Amino acid sequence: MTDNPFPPPNPANPWTSPTRKIGMIAALLVASLIPGWMISSLVAERESRQMEMSRDFAQSWGPEQTLTTPVLVVPYKPAADQPRHYLKIPSSQVTVTARLSPETRKRGLFSATVYSASVEMQGSFRIPHQVRLAASMVNGSAGLLWQESFIILGSSKLAGMSSASLVVGSDQRIAWQNCWEISATDEDCKGSESLLGKLSLASPPGAGTTLPFHIAANVRGTQSLSLLSQAQALSVTMSAPWQTPSFSGSTLPLSSSLSEAGFEAQWQAVNYGAPQSWSSRQFADPGPSSATRIKVDLLDPTPAYRMIHRASKYDALFLALSFATYFLFEALAKKRIHLVQYGLMGLSVTLFPLLLLSIAEPLGYDRGFLLGALLVLTQASLYTGAVARRFRETALFAAMLALLFGFIYVLLSLETYSLLAGSLALFAVLSLVMLLTRRIDWSSWNTPGKGTAP
Repeated sequence: MTDNPFPPPNPANPWTSPTRKIGMIAALLVASLIPGWMISSLVAERESRQMEMSRDFAQSWGPEQTLTTPVLVVPYKPAADQPRHYLKIPSSQVTVTARLSPETRKRGLFSATVYSASVEMQGSFRIPHQVRLAASMVNGSAGLLWQESFIILGSSKLAGMSSASLVVGSDQRIAWQNCWEISATDEDCKGSESLLGKLSLASPPGAGTTLPFHIAANVRGTQSLSLLSQAQALSVTMSAPWQTPSFSGSTLPLSSSLSEAGFEAQWQAVNYGAPQSWSSRQFADPGPSSATRIKVDLLDPTPAYRMIHRASKYDALFLALSFATYFLFEALAKKRIHLVQYGLMGLSVTLFPLLLLSIAEPLGYDRGFLLGALLVLTQASLYTGAVARRFRETALFAAMLALLFGFIYVLLSLETYSLLAGSLALFAVLSLVMLLTRRIDWSSWNTPGKGTAP
């Protein structure tokens, strides 16, 4: 084997080495990306099946639950020949305490986060002045049917509510009913997923009357719990033995704490734009858009498919750095490497996302990454050792690949600073390549000091 790994350049032909070699390596790099795209499609297909399984759990266990704070509903008729309307009076103030008990349910290789929640709501209704009530009703009707009034508690799906109780006043216990047990028409109940507690008011309450209530409910849901409230004053406390919550909605927690035992968060909201009352034709009416919304998502600590999908996007970086290392072996170590050997090494590196997917599904993302990286590192390093037949070059390649796997793992774990860390790392790699190749005479493919002028 000659000392120079490439044939001498031909001045008459611009397509000579190293140009020809670099062009062929670039073409091989693009071709090696094709299996990676196929693996990315497989990851997307498995993620789609995971989402489908989560939807099945939402139907059988309970959906992403949204509870509404209680609303006092009073039927009335605008005119004798018109159907009933409903005057709705939201809670003037309500305190909510929710304790979630999450767990991970599995079906085959797929899993979903579900929870059971114990929810308590304590507050009161304040009856507005008659003039205010009349302004909210159609035609200013005064024929309120207080004897048929009821309290409504909204839910995303009643199937996810296992039990509930209602106490009004000091000791008046009221049984919950569904819409069809109270309403005279099915049209009123169309689209309604609510519990109704029918009151027994002997006489119309006067303006400024306070009607206290206490509600206890056990609900089941998947992934998230939301609270929708038209109350003027709202106080909420949520807790769960879960270390990766996400808070969203129209207002964020006033305070929150996170420990190994889980999280606890408190909200305090005063809604000055909350209506004192409004009128509608149906029960299932969320009311004006000024409602306060609070939401807690129980995020997966390591969303496996999203992490695997992100890892597969770095396939081009794995290939480019591996090919660049082989190319530097040729340029600096004077070792001829055939394109077939480039291709086989590239296929070994490309298999990493597939190994990660297949191992992570039964064992988890962290173990899948570790075992997949060890398999690829061992295979690619042993093959490089057989190609280079030099311990130093093989050790350098193994160290480079190991550092790359470690860097990718850390980069995928970052959320806020992943772009910054990735950009700085690429800049550092390019600087290192420029440093190693600074003395190469590309026209003759020899280094200074070995027979060629710099």
